[in-house]
Amino acid sequence: MNKKYELTSELIHIGNFVVLYRIRALKDFGNVKAGDLGGCIAYEANLNPYGNCWVYDNAWVYENAHVSSGAKVSGDTKVYGNVKVYGNAWVGSNAEVFGSAHICGHAGVYETAKVYDEALIFGDAEISEFACIYGTAKISGNAKVYGNAWIYDDARVSGDAQVYGNARIYNNAKVQGTARISKDTQVCGRTCLSRRDDSIHDTLDKDSTMLERLKVCAEKNAEKRACDAEQDLASSLEIGDIVTLKSGGPQMTITAIDGNNYTSIWYDTELHTIKLPLACLIQNGVV
Repeated sequence: MNKKYELTSELIHIGNFVVLYRIRALKDFGNVKAGDLGGCIAYEANLNPYGNCWVYDNAWVYENAHVSSGAKVSGDTKVYGNVKVYGNAWVGSNAEVFGSAHICGHAGVYETAKVYDEALIFGDAEISEFACIYGTAKISGNAKVYGNAWIYDDARVSGDAQVYGNARIYNNAKVQGTARISKDTQVCGRTCLSRRDDSIHDTLDKDSTMLERLKVCAEKNAEKRACDAEQDLASSLEIGDIVTLKSGGPQMTITAIDGNNYTSIWYDTELHTIKLPLACLIQNGVV
């Protein structure tokens, strides 16, 4: 007997036009035993007759959705539209997946999470709690999106990144590596956050304007660029180099370096000596 399941006479009606049939296993496969009742599908094209894929519990798979390979759909999940669930992916609890979304690899979508439009969840990514993934967003690697976080447009979350709280990642933004984004933070545009140091957990006032929210990312990136520039300058300055103050003034010659402090001299009608921190100086007119 090649057929692994059959449609039973137990029916569920969705509206006036959709009828779902509970399935029953006809042979042992995976963790399913012959005779086990499964969830509900609209017709046999919803569940591949090969592999260990299965629809469990009270889960529904209907319209043109397709479950294949070793994928599992369980709990009270609803999977419909043109969704594809394959590989060893799992959709469970009260999750809802619709539109043309793909869930594959070892990815998991569960609790009350929603994935829709043309979103792609793959690798070992996990989407849970009240998270929403939509548009053409892609979640991959070991990334975790949970809480009430939304990822949409063409945004990407990958690596070991985590997005949670009420965070919003959108446009072409990328959150990757070990970055952590939480609370009411919004990351957008072409922003790319990739390290734990890039993590943003700022609490934003509920009445903040969009511009104020965007400043979180802009200020974070500006701080990083300023720090990198200062480190580059520190590594290049030597005794004898010519510097000036960022605020303007005469050219000065470095005569001694003590950690982050630079002793410099200059001459107008008489010789002057001053010790200044690196943050005050530029070299050859370059900040």
